Amino acid sequence: MVRKQRKPIVWIAAGSVVGVLLAFLLTSPLWFARFARAVLPDRYVVAYAPQFVQDIIFDSSGVEALPTAAVSEDEILDLLAGLENATATLPASAANDDQAPEETIIEQPTQTPEPTATGTPYPISEGQFLSGFRHEYQGWNRCGPATLATMLSYFGSEDTQNDIAEQIKPADDDRNVRPDELVAYARQAGYGAFYRINGDLELMQRLLSAGYPVLVERGFDEEPEKDWMGHYMLLYGFSAGDREFYAHDSYFGPDQVWDFNRFDELWRHFNRTYVVVYNPGDSADVAAIIGPDMDNQTMYERALVRANEEVDTYDDAFAWYNLGAVLTELENYQGAEVAFDVARERILPWRMYWYRFELYEAYYQTQRYSDLVTLAEATIAYYPDSEEGHYYVGLTYLAQGQTRQARTSLNRALNINPSYEPAAQALQQLSN
Repeated sequence: MVRKQRKPIVWIAAGSVVGVLLAFLLTSPLWFARFARAVLPDRYVVAYAPQFVQDIIFDSSGVEALPTAAVSEDEILDLLAGLENATATLPASAANDDQAPEETIIEQPTQTPEPTATGTPYPISEGQFLSGFRHEYQGWNRCGPATLATMLSYFGSEDTQNDIAEQIKPADDDRNVRPDELVAYARQAGYGAFYRINGDLELMQRLLSAGYPVLVERGFDEEPEKDWMGHYMLLYGFSAGDREFYAHDSYFGPDQVWDFNRFDELWRHFNRTYVVVYNPGDSADVAAIIGPDMDNQTMYERALVRANEEVDTYDDAFAWYNLGAVLTELENYQGAEVAFDVARERILPWRMYWYRFELYEAYYQTQRYSDLVTLAEATIAYYPDSEEGHYYVGLTYLAQGQTRQARTSLNRALNINPSYEPAAQALQQLSN
């Protein structure tokens, strides 16, 4: 009698495992780059991943997911002509450094002191090197909290990046902290704090000379083949003669040296945003140093003049985006959408909407709902924990009467960051 041979079950199991592995391998070009971007902060990929893994991840650029915009030459010319007329008729406060601001965002004083008659409320020294910092190297997705922790240590705070992150970015994969979130934390900790745009090299030296470190947001292109990113760092000193700033960098370490021109080139990518923290008793001194830009309207008017000039000087995506951002703040949404369209046509970095959201606001206000959702959802595909992206998608659905989809998107924003007040307010309106 011949017995029937049975295949050993181990071979069947082994074949199944090999089949699954082959399927993963063969389909990896479709999912690996996106999965890696969703899980790993890009700076860590650059620092630690083998070169062949970096090539796979970064060769699949997100640019194709962010469509460009079609904008006519006539639209551009009309916008520029309108800006020429607008900046020519701005009030004196927009161009006069001696003009005292009418109000201030600093809460402690009832009035903002006037800058001195020369417009230089605090002299610039030949150099300044502030000390007393506890440098923190950033943890997972914690560039902002680490830099703020280093800054607050100068004022005696013992708060760590973990303390800060737990409050302002509870989701570990939230890859961006906005300047207003950093300011809110510093104020809650008992310090005076604010952020401004349109800073300049002279103002940074003036603040440092007066003993105030400055947290700045800049572009990160130290690994240009890996694409552009956003980054915070802390200025703690400068040398006027060498034209250099000295900075604490949560990624590269303390004592980083930055040439003025190189610094300004990357700072421009974020419309020269800066954060100032100070002891509450220093409110009047800080307001005097900042001068007219303590008033929001004045600051944006001055920024408009500069943005218009830099569109002419650079004519690149960042210059046009900055122009659109300023016009958005001035509620000129029609002009802003044209500027943003030109910025997209000039090819914005595909991570731009991880950090900046003025375009979403302008498109929302001009009812460019389809474009807004396309850009936001393409960004969310690479960065799922963008509460701002989910928020604006939710607003768009709400505006179109799609309440179920709106509620889902807004709840996603709040699940990422329960402290994100705009999403909470939108949901409250939805419930009323």
